[in-house]
Order: sequence, then structure tokens, then C-alpha cells
Amino acid sequence: MKFPKKKKDISKYHQYIVSLLDDADCAIFIDTNVISQLYRLNDTARQDFYSWMDQCGSRFHVPVWVIHEYSNKVYLQKTKEYLSELDKIKTHAKEFNNISDFVKGYIGDTLLQGSIYQGEIDKLKEDVDKIKELLERISNTINKNLNQHQRKVHEEIEQKMTSKSLSSDIYSLIQDQDEAYRQRCDNLIPPGYKDASKDSNKMGDLIIWKEILEYCKSNSIKKAVLLSRDSKPDIVYSPEIQIIDSGRNAGEFERVKIAKESLIYEFQIKTGGTDFCIIDFKTFVQLFASKYRGLAISFQIATAEEETANESPDYDDFGVTMPLDKIIDIDNDIEQEKQETSITTDYKEDIESPLYIGTAIRDGQYDTTNTHGFMDSYIEKLKSYDWYIQNPAINKIMRLREIHVGNTDINRSSIFVLGRNITQCAEGSSGSAISFLENYSSYIKDWEPWCQKALIDGILYEVFFNSNAEIRPLGFKATYFEEIINNINKLNVVKPFEFINDQLSRVKNKRFVPQVGTNRTYEFEFLIESDGSTKSLKCNGENISDTFKKESGGLFSIKSQIKEALMTYYAIPQKQIIVTGLSDKIINVNYIYKHVELPF
Repeated sequence: MKFPKKKKDISKYHQYIVSLLDDADCAIFIDTNVISQLYRLNDTARQDFYSWMDQCGSRFHVPVWVIHEYSNKVYLQKTKEYLSELDKIKTHAKEFNNISDFVKGYIGDTLLQGSIYQGEIDKLKEDVDKIKELLERISNTINKNLNQHQRKVHEEIEQKMTSKSLSSDIYSLIQDQDEAYRQRCDNLIPPGYKDASKDSNKMGDLIIWKEILEYCKSNSIKKAVLLSRDSKPDIVYSPEIQIIDSGRNAGEFERVKIAKESLIYEFQIKTGGTDFCIIDFKTFVQLFASKYRGLAISFQIATAEEETANESPDYDDFGVTMPLDKIIDIDNDIEQEKQETSITTDYKEDIESPLYIGTAIRDGQYDTTNTHGFMDSYIEKLKSYDWYIQNPAINKIMRLREIHVGNTDINRSSIFVLGRNITQCAEGSSGSAISFLENYSSYIKDWEPWCQKALIDGILYEVFFNSNAEIRPLGFKATYFEEIINNINKLNVVKPFEFINDQLSRVKNKRFVPQVGTNRTYEFEFLIESDGSTKSLKCNGENISDTFKKESGGLFSIKSQIKEALMTYYAIPQKQIIVTGLSDKIINVNYIYKHVELPF
């Protein structure tokens, strides 16, 4: 058995997970809590998950004990417990109904002084009645259709997963397990020892684990993944040091929990393989957000409350703390709510300032505590690497309409860095950032032209350059490139691509870069060996193989999706891409294998 890891490179771990999930020899199993998660996803998100299931094909499995645990919820009609938030709407509607008459009878002129209702007590009473009516209408609608909706979700699960069920003999698995389970609990052998105090189903995790082991052993499977929302310390642990990207320490939200080494060791003893992972559903969503966007957005909404339950009291209202001469706090009362679509500052225009300050170009050095740009409070939130901090911040940005600030180098730079961070957040699977990039032309259409230009420059710059203002050596951050370009084309920005093309023309190492915003065609020519490995790649006759190498080689794309993969890798719209060199026999396109020279 291997020793536990004290240090983990999350970027490499994510690559490993993706390679396992795409591996034709890897079996995929789900935990019971994945089924319960489906109840908390909207219709589009569930269809995304089923699409992924279908793509996995015969490798996707539902343990029998998972069906047993879920069935008990169905028998007892307790699947509504999966949607406890909806009960709160009914409760709030009832509570407001109980106090509405008291509010109307108690509120007088002295309580309305200085508010929008001053001298308008009848208007306040009308609004109270409207709120009461709306809450009742929403509550009645949800409760009327909830049972039907629950039946629909169950029917989907039954239809989609019946054929995926294992045929394990769970009755023989549970026979004479009491002593074995006690010994595992006494010796802290995972899984299940954390459930020893439960009144029922205390061995559930162990039985599912036994099912997985027996299936893999019987079918000579040496690679397996368990998809779960369970992060109990009897099955996973969090390496103390976790790094990501270019070696920075991972933020708390980015940190991962990985399967305990004793589980991997037991998997090895039973199957002979060492490739076993427990993947948290959140990590799964992060890795596949660009492909299954509906799943990413719905999952983040569904889990926002449980993730933020332990946050500080000022979390929900986003905590804007900038001085009034920099940004108006729009959340204090109803009167300020009317001003939510506008920001005003007293900065004076300084046309002699450079376009963007140096720390904006090298945004790894951008310090929101020193620069005092008017968007810096948002930037601080976006740099949290936490969906549940990023999403509320971006939602507020979406609600901004007019921005009245001076066209200074500091303000331009602040918007520029904001654009960079929105791209970062979208690439990090923030649902609101994805939604923003998909339709940002509608959100910023009333911004002043220089504000629009600065945001676009920042969004595009992040695609191609890292936080040290260096061109990205391999692929670009271009998952949402077509959406970025399409939205630019909907705005009337003068020369929107001038800045990024100028920056790309200054790349010192002369690696391949495209021209952005042109109609130029790019012909990618692959040279594929008989064993399926990629030997070289050219674009318009230029050898660009150095940008297409990975130490482990590995899958770049299936052939049918090669244009989309090239778009997200090289930041070129699909309609401008031509691909040659791929014969009918080729199914997958792999990276060029990069040979590593040893230092001896």
C-alpha cells in the first residue's frame, strides 16, 4: 500500500480523472447521492447528465445497493426531502400572510419618514397585498405540480438507469458481514466506519464497495471510478499541499479530496489494478462544464445554499465595501434598489494616461487594495476561485446598465482586469461567468464605448496571455471563444480587435497565434502514424507541433469533434477551420508525445 500524499498537483489530477472517464477500459459507478442530486437539477441539467451517461455506454453502472437505498425513499414517499428548499416557499408564504394584516394596520407616517413611502401609506399597503398574492401564487403553483414533477424525475431515472444496473447478489454480500464490519470499524478500515453509530443501513457504503470490487474482479476490470457527493473522511482525504496552474496554492474551493490509499490498495488486491478514483460530483461538473453548461449552472444553483450555509452574515449581499466616492452600495433599502443599474464616481478624465497599467497586463500583480479601480470590489470576489462567491458578484455585474466614471488609466485597467477575471471564472466553470460570456453584449450595451472596449480587451487578453503577460505556451483559454466573438460583433465597438492583435504581434518567441476578428481560413494538417499517434501538426504550412505536445500524449479529441477542439485550443472560430490528414480509419486524435530528457 502506498503512503498518503502530502502534496497534490490538482491540474495533473484533473487530467488524470478526465483520461480515466474517457478510457474505454474504465468502469464508472455512481453512489446513491448522485440519484438524489438529479432531483435537485432542472430539466436541462438532467438531460445533460443523461447525455454523459449515454456517452459512457456500457461502462456506466448503478450498484444494486444504490437502487435499494433509493427505493426505500420511493416506498416511503420521501423523495420530497431532496427538495427541502421548496417547502420554505410555502412556509414563507404562510408566514407573510400571517403578518401582512398586522403590517398594514401598524405602519404609520412616523415609520415612513425618509423612505419612498413617505406620504404614500396606501401605496405601501398595496405593495404588501401584492407580495402576499405573489407568494401565495408561487407557492400554490409549485405545490400543485411538485408531485407530478417528482414522478417525472423518477420515471426518467427508471428509464435511463434500469439497463445500467448491476446484477449483484446483495443478499450473499450482506450475509455474515457483522463481524467483518466490526473489525473494519475497530481498525478504521474504509469505507463505512464513520457510519457505525447509525441505527440502520450502517453497512451501506461497505456493501456498495463490495459490489464494485466483485464486479471488477469478475470482469477483469483494472480501472474504476466512483462518482459520489459523499466526502466523509472514512473514504477520502485532502492532501495538505495542493497546487494548481503554474504552481500557485489552490484556493479553498479548488482543493480536492481523493480516495484513501487503503481503498486503492484493496482495489489492487482484488483486481490487480491501481487506477481507482472517487470523484466528487462538484469536480465532475467543473471538468465538464464547457460541454454540459446547463448541468454546471443548475448544479451551482442547487448547491448554493448548502455551500454558503457556514459563510459570514454579509456573504449573501456580496459585501461591497468601497467608499461612496468610488461605488454606490445598491443593496441597503428599496430606494437604493432603484439605483442598482448605475454606478457613479467623481474621477476626472486623464487622456494622457496609458491604456492599461502594467499590473493589469500582469494581473498576477494586480492588487485591489492599492489600485482602487471602481470595479476592484468585484475583481476581489472573482479572484476567490469559489463559485459561490464569484456567481453573486457576476450576477451584480449583469445588472449594471449605465456606468458613469472618468475615463482614467485606473478605471480602464479595472474594467480590463474585470474582463480577464470573468474569462478565468468561466474557464473555472462558474455558472454565472458562463452565462455572462454567452450573452454579455446585452449586459453591457448601455456602457460607455471605452468601458465596453476595456472589458472586451480584458476578456480577449486572458484567452491568450497568462498572469505574467506571457503567451500561453500550448493551448489557449478559448472554451467560449465563439461566444466571445459573436457578442463583440453585436456591439458597435470601434476596432474591437486592435488591442489584442497588436499584443499578439509582439509575441517574442514567434509561436503560432491567430489573427483575431478576421475572416482568415486556417488549414490544420495532421500527420498520423499507423499506431494512431500524432507525429506532426501544421497550420497553413507552418509547423506548429511544439504547441501540440504533452508529456503523456493522450487524447486531444475524437475525430467527429476535432473542429470544436481546435477552436477551444487555438482560439479560432470553427467556420474558419479546415482539417486534413485524418483518414476514415482514425477515430481519436492524440497529442504529440513529448519526450522528456532525463538529467543524467
